[in-house]
Amino acid sequence: RDALRKGGSLLAAGVVAANGFFERGDIVAVVTHSGTRVACGIASYGADDLARIRSRRSEVIEELLGYHYGDEVVHRNNMVVLADEEGSAG
Repeated sequence: RDALRKGGSLLAAGVVAANGFFERGDIVAVVTHSGTRVACGIASYGADDLARIRSRRSEVIEELLGYHYGDEVVHRNNMVVLADEEGSAG
């Protein structure tokens, strides 16, 4: 959450789980462990791919999947970070 609010992208290493079915290019919600939505963005990888690369470093994505759509699961240019409880996005 802090990295996203500082302008970073969501990397596979920062993903602990993915719920539901989505494909590459779909709009997804990024939530904390407690379910608080912190961002929404365009997924670079679908749910099946994300299940294989979650919690892994970007350097191994191509090795694990056989292809590479980029290091980011959701690139910062394709993401909107939502305001926190105090009304600040970062």
